[in-house]
Amino acid sequence: MQSVHGLHHVTAISGPAQENLDFYTGVLGMRRAAARCAAVLLLCAPAGLPAQTESAASGPAPTVSRQGFDEARRVAQTIAVGLHEQASLPGFALAVGLDGEIVFSQTFGFSDLEARSPVVPSTRFRIGSVGKSLTSVGAMRLSESGVLDLDQPIRRYLPDLPPEIGRLSARQLAGHLGGIRHYRDGRLVSHTHYDDVTDALELFIDDPLIAAPGTSYEYSTYSY
Repeated sequence: MQSVHGLHHVTAISGPAQENLDFYTGVLGMRRAAARCAAVLLLCAPAGLPAQTESAASGPAPTVSRQGFDEARRVAQTIAVGLHEQASLPGFALAVGLDGEIVFSQTFGFSDLEARSPVVPSTRFRIGSVGKSLTSVGAMRLSESGVLDLDQPIRRYLPDLPPEIGRLSARQLAGHLGGIRHYRDGRLVSHTHYDDVTDALELFIDDPLIAAPGTSYEYSTYSY
């Protein structure tokens, strides 16, 4: 395995490992393209421009500032279409917010290939690692309000956890410093449904830590 621009190039993989690599490659490409789209639009969108949607594309004749936005929209659409084709994504939605309002929104492809159901603005997608950002913000708000102590063992709040997990702090978990493992055995592409978070703990809760708490950065979705 060789590091290439922060990624890992693997010479021979198959099975779950190949699925994981394909998934990460697709997600990384989508994030890069989405960031490029957002950058193009935010650089060109004038302040105070009202919310835009795909259906608003055929509005009144553009002003000079609106022309810049329309050109940004065209470039963003080109990037998004290229992503859709090159990454072989079934479908996705792209939106850009500015000053609390949606200034650009467009959907691509299908949410159900068999039924040929198109992606629409209300289509639900797997939230993925965006959940980490939301969880971190929630933890900080609880900390600011005095409800959560980031440095206390989490068994203070979840007394039924195994001792090895219960001794970790929220700060260690949020910083990937708790020693909890990440995905393995193709679990990344699992579609198992859990009714609540407690049920999902069975995925890792009885596994040993892979590093002593606070000693090593080990990226882990399960920490969250």
